[in-house]
Amino acid sequence: MVISGLMVFSSAGMVAQGLSMEAFIQKSLIGLQKGYGLYYLNKKGWGLGTIFQSTDGISMERNANNYPLIAIEGRIPIQNGERLRLQFAPRFGFVNHDFLVFIPEFQTDYEITKTIGIGLGAGIRVREASLSYKIFVKPFKKQRNGNK
Repeated sequence: MVISGLMVFSSAGMVAQGLSMEAFIQKSLIGLQKGYGLYYLNKKGWGLGTIFQSTDGISMERNANNYPLIAIEGRIPIQNGERLRLQFAPRFGFVNHDFLVFIPEFQTDYEITKTIGIGLGAGIRVREASLSYKIFVKPFKKQRNGNK
């Protein structure tokens, strides 16, 4: 299910200028979780994507301590600058393949170059505060002179 969603996003993104891939870690009550995501942002900062995260690395096992999350993530712009962006990033998905969850999060992204950036997020996970750090890549970002 997630693999097919990723394939749709990646094939659609080959011509899209706002496709981003990210790797992140999130510290919450569950512990330290690692994950990755793929999303599309339009020129105004609105976006949609998919993420996967778990405690024990990239695994789909139903381990009671793994807590895999498969989710759809929206991006709603609050403030956009040339390199700095503040956004609300709500996530809707399934934990342990059974529980539907809503995870509200605010994220700040900083583009170091036109294709690489870092981010910081703060949100609520398991009714407690969470903090996340990420690095993202925009492989198909259109340059100002019209070249890729």
